Amino acid sequence: VSFLFMESTMSSSQPPPQTKLYHDSNGHVDDHDNNDNDSDIDTPPAETFSKAKALLDNANDNSTATSSPTTSISKAIALLRELQLTISKNGIFSKNESLEDVATNSLELLGVEFQLGRAFLMLPTINSNNGPPAAAADSGVSNNKHRNNDTTGESPSMTRKKNVLLAVEYFHGYLKRLENLGEGMLLPDTIKDYHMLLDLEDERQEIDSEKYNCTSSNDSNNIQRFNNTGLSPAQTRQLKIQRYQRKKSTSQTLSHLQSLLHRRTRLQIEDPGEIMDGYDYESLLRNSRIETLRECAEEALEEIQSSRGELEILEMALMMESRGGGM
Repeated sequence: VSFLFMESTMSSSQPPPQTKLYHDSNGHVDDHDNNDNDSDIDTPPAETFSKAKALLDNANDNSTATSSPTTSISKAIALLRELQLTISKNGIFSKNESLEDVATNSLELLGVEFQLGRAFLMLPTINSNNGPPAAAADSGVSNNKHRNNDTTGESPSMTRKKNVLLAVEYFHGYLKRLENLGEGMLLPDTIKDYHMLLDLEDERQEIDSEKYNCTSSNDSNNIQRFNNTGLSPAQTRQLKIQRYQRKKSTSQTLSHLQSLLHRRTRLQIEDPGEIMDGYDYESLLRNSRIETLRECAEEALEEIQSSRGELEILEMALMMESRGGGM
């Protein structure tokens, strides 16, 4: 798995590519360096992050949607990319820092890659008007085949595959960045789970070339063999149960911390150093943001594993399409 984009966002001396072309669900190209982003130049990074997250939440909730889901998602992607550039240029994070070195106000910005992964998984491949599929936007991490890609005439299966691959790349980068922060960030079981997924990815990459060299006479047999590579159904179920338990525990802790924050606000406690329920304001906010990052880490692990199954289905669909069978 490539983590090139992670390196670029963690070092101010190596900024990520500045390509901002994005194909919407109508096949139109938007240059997000124009107009919309001009008003966000002086926006604090935390505010930009909150705005992007709200756009994704809005796109995911039809009851509150004020614009088309694709429009909200594309705007969120543009904001998150600009945020990556800001983080890189300002040197907000460095490669060798620990969790203790990260300022409380910067903690939530560690979730940029997670939100980008979430956004690419949310992208629709065909709009409601049956127009051309929404393209995989240039993430700044993939090779040239993803850049400025005009997807007019591209099959929905191929477009979806690109989007899923980019999402997985971002999830891996998010998890790797949190792991690099060392003790106190990710739970030991979460790290163990992540490394197991990395090992499975390595095994699958080793057989990719063999997979695409299958002959027409035994394609189906080979595909079934490749799909069986990795975890057994029982192991997969056990992993999901363990992740669910970790996420439930994290969510409960986060809910408790957020209720304490709301309580301080309700009681109008103005002194941030005043101790209440064992926390001053700074420690309460910091612990809340760390728990949020942990919760997202569990979601990222699940999405990576789920995406593997979807990619296998998409590869079979593309194989059928290449033979003229369609889908």
